[in-house]
Amino acid sequence: MKELKVPWLHWHSQASPIQDEIFAPDDPLRSDTLYHSSQVKGAEDLELIVRSGTSRWTKSRFDREAQNGILSNAQSFLRQVVTTTTVNLTSSPQQSASLAPDELLRLPTTFFLNTECLLDELNIPANIQRLKVPGAFYTNCLSRYAVQRQDGGVVVQGDVDFAFAVPEPSLEDRVILAGLLGRGVLSRRLAACLLMVDFQNPIFSRKREYLLRFFPTQMKLDGSGEALFVQAVRDPGGEMGQSSSPYGTSIQAAGNSRSQR
Repeated sequence: MKELKVPWLHWHSQASPIQDEIFAPDDPLRSDTLYHSSQVKGAEDLELIVRSGTSRWTKSRFDREAQNGILSNAQSFLRQVVTTTTVNLTSSPQQSASLAPDELLRLPTTFFLNTECLLDELNIPANIQRLKVPGAFYTNCLSRYAVQRQDGGVVVQGDVDFAFAVPEPSLEDRVILAGLLGRGVLSRRLAACLLMVDFQNPIFSRKREYLLRFFPTQMKLDGSGEALFVQAVRDPGGEMGQSSSPYGTSIQAAGNSRSQR
């Protein structure tokens, strides 16, 4: 479920219910018991199921890999902090078709800043207000760049139902961050430092992605990983990703392999 949060793009929901009027009188969906509007549930219910399932799945991953005080395959978890493994889709709560020229369009903040991790999860004190642009500016852009939806030979001019549909950091990655913090793999300080690198690009940041190589493949659940990370960054040959374990293992081999590339 990529359109996880209100207004739940492309889903029947309290924000945009499916109307019987959109179907032809003889459309079989009108009599389909799985569809009938009196029985179908909305995306607001599905969101809760998806969030709960993601939490259970993530806990299972940690339970399997975090044994005897050590997190194995640490980089597979940390890559969800510094890289973009998947995204959710978000949008303005306002519908494109009803947007008036003199109306201000409210843009989703998570497209510009990872507020859910930086502010909600790490509690960094900041007062970030939702960005707004004139409705006329947005609709003029749709016209100027000939924005349209197409399905085969069916072409619909304009935006999707809700305006400014864009990618944002995923729920899965935020849940992983919370798990790393709660289990002592990352300190809040180090997590904040990692996420503040190229913070103006909350997804698909090559600069943040580069940091993954400085983490070992195994990390203790006692917070000592921060010192190891700092050591690797400061050491000219400190790339640690090639080492199977940071404990009793020299990182010189990783440094040599790096210098050969």
